[in-house]
Amino acid sequence: MVARRAANQCAGLARSSSRSKGTTASSLGSLNASHASTNALAHAAPTSRVGRLATYASAIHALNAAPVNSLAAKQAIAEAAAALAKASNKAVTPAAVQAVNANLGLKVSKTNVVAIADQATDDKASSR
Repeated sequence: MVARRAANQCAGLARSSSRSKGTTASSLGSLNASHASTNALAHAAPTSRVGRLATYASAIHALNAAPVNSLAAKQAIAEAAAALAKASNKAVTPAAVQAVNANLGLKVSKTNVVAIADQATDDKASSR
């Protein structure tokens, strides 16, 4: 009986884990293109979703190289946000930005994640 309960709990954890992955994938929408291979990112058309995510990754590399709170950092955040806003067919939330970063293997501070998400939201709103 105890073994059966433990097996049921493990099965429940696996189901909830797969549900959360599905929920994340659903909330990302077109940003799931961030799963593209390095080769695809390197050769994508600049106006395609994958190309825009390549632009995003380039902006993040520039952000990470720039001094904190510098003009270069602010420009990199703006470029990253614009690329995500154009690539996304759904709301760009901090969670979505974090998921894209994880998929692309990028490191971004929480402060910058929020700044990128906020700017992308503003960019999407102004383009309507």
